[in-house]
Amino acid sequence: MAVLGKLKKIDLREEWKHEALDFTQWLAKDENLALLSEEIGVDINLIETLMMVI
Repeated sequence: MAVLGKLKKIDLREEWKHEALDFTQWLAKDENLALLSEEIGVDINLIETLMMVI
């Protein structure tokens, strides 16, 4: 039997305070890109990420 989870609404700006440093780094992980790709029905391939120095 499948194990089901419960979705929880979150404030994205609280989870990822800085787009380039937080969200982009999270999205660049293979498993997260695969989930997004599957959900929207578009093949997504990571080409490059840049490291920002602040």
